[in-house]
Amino acid sequence: MARPYADPDAVARKIVEIANTTEPVQDGRLYTELINAAFLQAGGSPDEYTRSTRGGYGDMNPGFM
Repeated sequence: MARPYADPDAVARKIVEIANTTEPVQDGRLYTELINAAFLQAGGSPDEYTRSTRGGYGDMNPGFM
């Protein structure tokens, strides 16, 4: 079965899409929990998310879920 988010670029596009539709909270900040949950509901996996963010937030918090 092909994973829709096996490509890190596809993951990045999906995360940006989700972030753009997420309601900001205090000072325009986004709850990462909402983005993570929406990504998982869209068929993504924690491993795909982490691979797409290497060198960024994923390395600082590899167990985001």
